[in-house]
Amino acid sequence: MSTKIFRAYSSRGSLLPTLRNFGRPHRRCFAAAVSAELEGIAIDQIRNFGISAHVDSGKTTLTERILFYTGRINSMHEIQGGDGVGAKMDSMELERERGITIQSAATFTNWSCGGLKHHFNIIDTPGHIDFQIEVERSLRVLDGAILVVCGLQGVQAQTYTVDRQMKRYGVPRICFINKLDKELSEPWKTVEQLREKLGMKLVPIQVPIGRGSELKGIVDVIDRTGYQFAGRYGEKRETMPIPPEFKAQIEEVRSELIETIANLDEKFGDLYLEKGEAQCSAEDIRAGIRRLTIQREMGTLRKGIPIYSPALGKRIPMKKMYRMHSNEAEEIQVARAGDIVAISGMDVSTGTTLCDESLDVTLSSMYVPDTSVFHSRSSLVLSSIQVSGSADVIKFNKAIKRFQREDPTFKVTFDDESKESLLCGMGELHLEIYAERMRREYGIDVKLGELQLLNCCVE
Repeated sequence: MSTKIFRAYSSRGSLLPTLRNFGRPHRRCFAAAVSAELEGIAIDQIRNFGISAHVDSGKTTLTERILFYTGRINSMHEIQGGDGVGAKMDSMELERERGITIQSAATFTNWSCGGLKHHFNIIDTPGHIDFQIEVERSLRVLDGAILVVCGLQGVQAQTYTVDRQMKRYGVPRICFINKLDKELSEPWKTVEQLREKLGMKLVPIQVPIGRGSELKGIVDVIDRTGYQFAGRYGEKRETMPIPPEFKAQIEEVRSELIETIANLDEKFGDLYLEKGEAQCSAEDIRAGIRRLTIQREMGTLRKGIPIYSPALGKRIPMKKMYRMHSNEAEEIQVARAGDIVAISGMDVSTGTTLCDESLDVTLSSMYVPDTSVFHSRSSLVLSSIQVSGSADVIKFNKAIKRFQREDPTFKVTFDDESKESLLCGMGELHLEIYAERMRREYGIDVKLGELQLLNCCVE
């Protein structure tokens, strides 16, 4: 099947397209690089997901561990970059200095399980509210998501925001309760908060064995198997007997899981009514979960084939395609449904629809918080910015054009009365980061004026 439609996703100066079959616009997928990593991998063994959470819940740390335990990277590093390296996905110098994710970043890895080789495409997103547009445009095109929740703090302010974003785009999600090895962690209290505060129909598929310093491992409730993690970095997964005091809880959680799937998945529900709970195998349960959460599409994208922009009314040449591993790019020739790729040389904005010229359609865009200076329901910080020297003014105009193309919540206007350029954004950190990027990436001597907080009302 040939490529029909894909949406441009502008980040880190590149485009991450998503292929879609026009006949089924409610489903999502990404173009995939046909390479050694994907040889022998069927479309139903490919997973595309983003990782989102409240800031400091452990999103980037989780991504780092996934890459390490699957063999994609050889060593793990912390997000603060105290060892001089920093997390793989936080490749921007500012991210490593501040210990936060500023821009979404894509990566990929393989994982063999149950005799099958799976391919994971992952987008690590920021957790700070000032950069929520990065989460919006990621979730707009993803097949699924992992909502990371801190086992110490539970549901936090940005957890609500990320939950609304995931619901907005109908993205199936897994909730990953993190930091259970920390003292005072409360996994079951966190589960109840997710149910009560976010209204989730949530059923655990794993149960921790202990918590804090007493955390010994986890139990997979689907196949009733306990696992512990040995080795210097916990890289060796070993089966372990389930402690007697946990067995009743495991059976209770498993029964609740089976009943929930039976109520949501018709095929599993028929099996449940016909055979009863005791005859529902682990594979039956997993198949039911897959049918409820995994979406698939087909398509092909080839280097050199021009793509049509309905908004611009013209063809756009596609010169080079890349598969991304954070800030590392591997050039590819052909892409198929099921992966994330970057395309260079396209001067388009986030949310642009690109398609086959015979279609001439525009897909619904993502939600963008209104950061217009004069919008009465805007939630933003306003600051004047001063640029010294005519040479810096030219570079300043080039920088703001690029940043506004990448980030629709970052606005620049000119005040005729004060004769000053005004930066508008989601918060103080948002503007500080862009000012610092102008200094570092463009060599511009800029100075921010006094910050002003305008009306606050953002979904």
